[in-house]
Amino acid sequence: MSEIINLHLADDIIDFTAERLLKLGADAALISGGRRPFLFIRKALAGKIKKASFAQECFTRDEFIDKLIFNNSRLSKISQTEGAYILFEIIKEKFPDILKGRRTFAEFFKWAVEILSFIDNSLLEDVSGSALKNIERNADIGYEVPRNINDLLKNIFNLRESFLYALGKKNLTMRGLSYLLAGKMSAQELCCGFDKIILLAPFYMHKTELVIFKKIYDEGKLTVILQGDPRKYAALKEIYDFFGENLPQINKTSESK
Repeated sequence: MSEIINLHLADDIIDFTAERLLKLGADAALISGGRRPFLFIRKALAGKIKKASFAQECFTRDEFIDKLIFNNSRLSKISQTEGAYILFEIIKEKFPDILKGRRTFAEFFKWAVEILSFIDNSLLEDVSGSALKNIERNADIGYEVPRNINDLLKNIFNLRESFLYALGKKNLTMRGLSYLLAGKMSAQELCCGFDKIILLAPFYMHKTELVIFKKIYDEGKLTVILQGDPRKYAALKEIYDFFGENLPQINKTSESK
């Protein structure tokens, strides 16, 4: 059964998570925002089981999505330089006015990185085509920005679509696209063969992440361990709202036993 466990800020989340992993056994996986918590949890586990090897697999959220994508497709991850060059070629062919003052790839590269970041984040948040077209309509009115930037905004939907088409032809993906594609997988695929998955201390979660982990939650295989009062932190409240759960009463673990 899936559950959301909400710890008090005074609770020891590392020790609590280590105890939960011990109870779940070898067929559980731990997912965190970064790798640093794994070092402390492994140390806590070593102290409890008196040995240094552990059966449970640990992933950052990005590593978990990579596992899903690369185990279920022929996609490869694009490098920043390759992505920037693909953008350069698309803009040079279809939107040449945007390149005014940046005629060479070297001159365009720094701006390309910013455009890639925008596209990546729009995919992470599953920003719809209609939302991008709304940006274009507003740009047609004329933002108080340099002309080439306004030209970019007026073409942002077509630019993103052209870029994604180019990635598809080359069997390439980027972070935001990988999350978006993972969100379209079945709950069974998302569970990766694990009986239980612990999602440790998520705070802000992108829209695509919420979709992915909600499917695992509905499958009955996800435990979300939060720390902090969702009544004080909107990002935590959003998780409860999206998962359809009522807000809890937060007590310090030692006081509630």
